[in-house]
Amino acid sequence: MNTPSEIYAPNIRLFAYHLATGTFTDFQRIIITDSQIQAFYNQLLANYQFKIDFRSDKPPLPKYDLLDKKSQNRRTQTLPLTPLETFSIKGFAYPQLINDTYAFALTLYHPQKADSDRVTFDQLPQFNRQNCLLIQHPEEPELAQSFWGQTLFISGFIGSKKPASPKDLQPLAQNCLQEFLKQNNLEQCPPYYRQGELFNGYVYEYGNPRLDRSLGHILILFIFEESTTKILKRCQWDLPELFLYYHKNSQNFQDSRIEYREAIDQIKTIETTLIDFNKAYPKNRLHALTSSELQNLKTELKTLLNIALQYSQHLRNLEYFHNTIAINTGNYRDTLQRIENAAESDVTFWMNFADKECQKFLQQIEADLNYLRQGSGLLDTAIATIRGLVEIEQAERDRSLERTIQILGAGLGAGGIVASAISGHIQTPRTLPQVNLILNPPILALLWSLSAGLTVGFIVALLNGAIAARKTRYLQKNNQSAIAPTSPPLPLPQPTQPEERERG
Repeated sequence: MNTPSEIYAPNIRLFAYHLATGTFTDFQRIIITDSQIQAFYNQLLANYQFKIDFRSDKPPLPKYDLLDKKSQNRRTQTLPLTPLETFSIKGFAYPQLINDTYAFALTLYHPQKADSDRVTFDQLPQFNRQNCLLIQHPEEPELAQSFWGQTLFISGFIGSKKPASPKDLQPLAQNCLQEFLKQNNLEQCPPYYRQGELFNGYVYEYGNPRLDRSLGHILILFIFEESTTKILKRCQWDLPELFLYYHKNSQNFQDSRIEYREAIDQIKTIETTLIDFNKAYPKNRLHALTSSELQNLKTELKTLLNIALQYSQHLRNLEYFHNTIAINTGNYRDTLQRIENAAESDVTFWMNFADKECQKFLQQIEADLNYLRQGSGLLDTAIATIRGLVEIEQAERDRSLERTIQILGAGLGAGGIVASAISGHIQTPRTLPQVNLILNPPILALLWSLSAGLTVGFIVALLNGAIAARKTRYLQKNNQSAIAPTSPPLPLPQPTQPEERERG
């Protein structure tokens, strides 16, 4: 089948989203002001010799229009008729604040008129002046950080009859995409995701919500009858909110992958620590730790306690993503229900995102949480093992110090008693003829005292040593150890869905 390379009365709709205020998972607070986002919008619109002004008041509402002027019950601002290289365009801008997010909708179109609304595919880039519809923030880190994502919705009439299947026009959609993006290499385009029927036309979606969306999210709708354009006009005001929940869920799922991978890396660190620990301190080791070994264990314990805090934060963040995706899925369904009521047409193509993809998001995060909770047990084991050994070693050192104090105390006490008792009985000096040495009474009393102290200290040391030896033999006999064995590596959970789809 020969397919045309032209489109009639094309519409290019841009939907872009930036977080206005919120806190990231690392507790970093972000605030984007109205003046910041207005300046960005006007920078984009300057490519069409156009400028918008925001309202000065802030209604206490979860959702409101941002423009100063009001037209037909909505605050939109119409672009003047703008001549391009080979044709002219019209359009309007519609910025909103939806809960915590700035939502910007820009519609550009070549007016529909008999015999003069034809646009070839290679002319489509004229809508995208300076690539301004492909949003980048190279010099605006705050806006880049707050960027949820964007959707480009390209629609227009096709100068041929509606084929039996959307598959018949997939090469045409691919050609349209490449010409619009001015890309000869498919690798530089968003990957083909799926196709279907929407509002009596055929729609083609590029950009996988489960994968990196840095190349964008693009929808191409081929129209075959006038009723489709009427349906789009009736439901266009709800499209910004619909795609907002799409991008929020997709981004939250991508962020959950980062949290999961970081938690997995920490589990590997914990397992490595336990393996190294058991090699260095086998359970049949009986000699005491050196001071440097004890200090190393204390350092290792502090590291594991820090990992435990980070690990619990990863679990908390995953639970937050799970709850957020569930809430946004409900909001997506409610918005799509309004679109279906306004369109009076089937919206199964868009409902599949909530019914399939969002459910896979939730299932995957649940599987991640179940696995990581097992890792919490491994972390507790590692901390308890090292803490137990440190406490035992510290207790042994305390007991050794206590025995030393007992020996010294007993010896000094005995020596003091003997010195007091014998000093009154030694009145005359003694002579040692062998060495020709005369010992005065005070020196004799001191010698008796030292002898008594050393004798009693030796006896106390023997008693303490016998008790310690008996305890050691008991431990050997019962094969007891304070060191826990290394836990086997935990198997990683398998994804609940394939991570890639083939491109069409």
